[in-house]
Amino acid sequence: MNKVTNFNKNISHMLALRLCFCFLLANSLLACSPAPPGFSQKQLGDWSIHDAAFSAQGELALSVSQDIGLYTQQGDLKYLFQLPAPEGIWQLAWQNNSHLWVYDRYHLHLLQLTEQPTANHKLTVPEGIRFVAVSEHGLLLATETQQVLWYGFDTSNTLQPAQTLFEQLPKVSAVGTPTADHFYVATQQGTVWLWKKSNYNLAKQYSLEQPVHSLVAIGYSLYAITRESLSPLARQQTLQLWELSPTLAQQPILIPDTQNIASILALENTLIIGGGQSSWLSFNMSTQQVLASYQAKRRLQKNSRTIAMHAQDSVILTLNSRGTLQIWQKTRILKHP
Repeated sequence: MNKVTNFNKNISHMLALRLCFCFLLANSLLACSPAPPGFSQKQLGDWSIHDAAFSAQGELALSVSQDIGLYTQQGDLKYLFQLPAPEGIWQLAWQNNSHLWVYDRYHLHLLQLTEQPTANHKLTVPEGIRFVAVSEHGLLLATETQQVLWYGFDTSNTLQPAQTLFEQLPKVSAVGTPTADHFYVATQQGTVWLWKKSNYNLAKQYSLEQPVHSLVAIGYSLYAITRESLSPLARQQTLQLWELSPTLAQQPILIPDTQNIASILALENTLIIGGGQSSWLSFNMSTQQVLASYQAKRRLQKNSRTIAMHAQDSVILTLNSRGTLQIWQKTRILKHP
């Protein structure tokens, strides 16, 4: 009888020890598990997006086939425009919060987002359109025949006759308006031309070591973003950020192992890069360190790209090419975990 009693006591002790071990193990696993991703999301539709862009105040424009949809910051459809079937795809460029330019290979349309929204054809470019950038001053356009043209606006926002900035400039990789005072043209050879918007005089020219993806203003400085290949099929690469000082480009800041660049957002002293697999990465320019990153795990989201981003007071909006709008807390993106 004593043997049975002792056996039962031993079993009880062993069970207690096992339960204690399981409890400690569970707590350990919970402590080591990653925190929730820190976002909410809304599916805008079941389609692939061709292009998307946020306005300065946070309205989202996106193109799907021949439709142009305008969405609020909460992801609610506000306007829907049906344009003719595009030659290629419809791409988007905001002029300001009430004027959106839409272009395909040959045609430019202007959407005016007033109380009674309108869509009007403004320009045909027989040579073919490669890139467009728009500001309050005018419209910068690179053609398939290697011309770079500037169309100024008059006081009624009408396009003026084109001024030819380059009659032939091979391998243009980007055009844009990184600040309120400048516009630029960049090439795959690593050359950047920077103009003042007020007088069209060539302000600066820079020669960098890699193909230029884009220019971005971070804080009070202007940077060129370059990488070894601009191909959307290129694997992870080291990104180079060149500060464009008044006299020359400084030595670059390096961001290793970045996905293909699908969108960028500069916020305070941080650069946020949207890429493949619905990913983003935030990089602090002062410490030159990665603050945080995210990459989708689900199959459908892994096959999409983060194509547009916008910052509000306490959140950051990201949109991927599968139509998923994600709302992130700023602290999740701008601070170390």
